[in-house]
Amino acid sequence: MAIPPCETLLPIEKVRSTFADDAEYFESDSGVPLSERMPSPEANAAMAQATHELDCLWGLPGSDVGFTIDVAIVPTGALEELVPTLHAGGFTEAPLGGGRSFTHALDDDSGLWVTVYAFDGNAWVTYIGMGLAATAAGLTAEVLANLQAANPGL
Repeated sequence: MAIPPCETLLPIEKVRSTFADDAEYFESDSGVPLSERMPSPEANAAMAQATHELDCLWGLPGSDVGFTIDVAIVPTGALEELVPTLHAGGFTEAPLGGGRSFTHALDDDSGLWVTVYAFDGNAWVTYIGMGLAATAAGLTAEVLANLQAANPGL
């Protein structure tokens, strides 16, 4: 099992054609594990069981506009335990590729803030950041497809 580099999972050309023309990929290492940065305690607990993880960041230079894509391989039982909390938290479930996604969009003072969790088998892709829900789902689907392409049978 290998998680490809961020720019392989989501090429900058795709980000620029979908998110923003002048978006860039930023090297990011906060030093904080994903299991301490997910948006809920339940998501943190599920992420703590990850055997592999990768954090990626794209955005507009000189601004606060951007998004992260977090990729992890997590036991399917941990993901299934997370699903009821997503339903209870107001996430909308929809199919995504061969898997399922859960989306929550919040329109706040800084713009539309979106969280998308996508699960397929034991693969977990998370989008957190600015953007439209449909755009976030499309970028998340691209990452999931590229992760699966790099790991047939995942």
